[in-house]
Amino acid sequence: MRMGRKEGKETASRKLLPAGAVAEMLSLSRQHIYTMAASGELPSIKFRGAVRFDPVAVERFIREHRREGATSKDAA
Repeated sequence: MRMGRKEGKETASRKLLPAGAVAEMLSLSRQHIYTMAASGELPSIKFRGAVRFDPVAVERFIREHRREGATSKDAA
C-alpha cells in the first residue's frame, strides 16, 4: 500500500499500536492478529521482527468490515 505525502506525514506523527492493543480492539487473540497481518488481511508495518499497526488503518479496517444491522447474537 503506497501512501501519499500527507498520509505519510500523519502516520509518522501517530503512535503505532502493538498486536496486543489491536487484539483487544477487535476482541481477538494476538496470534489471530499476527495471522491476519501476515496474510495481508489486516494492514501492518513490520520492521526488525516487530509488527505494529497504524491506528487509522485499524479503524478503517473496522469500518470496512462492519455489517449494518448486526447484533451481538450475529457475532457469536
